[in-house]
Amino acid sequence: MKEYIITCNLNRFNLIEHFKSTPCVMWKQVKNCSVGDIVYVYVGRPYSKLFYKCLVTQADIILSDSEMQKHNYLRNENKDRKYMTLEMKSTLNVEGLDLQSLFAHGLKTVQCSTEINESLESYIKRILKEGGY
Repeated sequence: MKEYIITCNLNRFNLIEHFKSTPCVMWKQVKNCSVGDIVYVYVGRPYSKLFYKCLVTQADIILSDSEMQKHNYLRNENKDRKYMTLEMKSTLNVEGLDLQSLFAHGLKTVQCSTEINESLESYIKRILKEGGY
C-alpha cells in the first residue's frame, strides 16, 4: 500500500461541497496508484492544509464521453487518461497538517500529485494519532 497527496483547487472544483452529499469522487489517477492505496487531499486557499484522508476503491478507469459529461468537474481533463475513485474516510481536523508543517517534514510540492516519502508519512501518522485519528 502506498500513500499519496493530491491537490484540490476549490476554484476549479469544490470538493468540500461534493463530500457533503456523497463520500466518493472520481479523480484523475495518480501514476502507479492502485486499489487500497491512501490518498490525502490537500485543499488550497483559504485552507492550505491536508483536509481529507481517502481510500482508492477503483483504479485504471477510462471514462467514455458520456461519463466525462456526467462528471462535469472533469470536463477540462484529457478523456484518454486514467481515473480513480476515492472514498473519503475522514476529514482531517487537526493542527500540524498545514502547508508549512508539511514542507518542513518532507513535502516537495502541492502543484501536482506526489507519493509520500517515509519522513512525511511518519509525521502525518504521528499528527493523526495525536489528533485521535
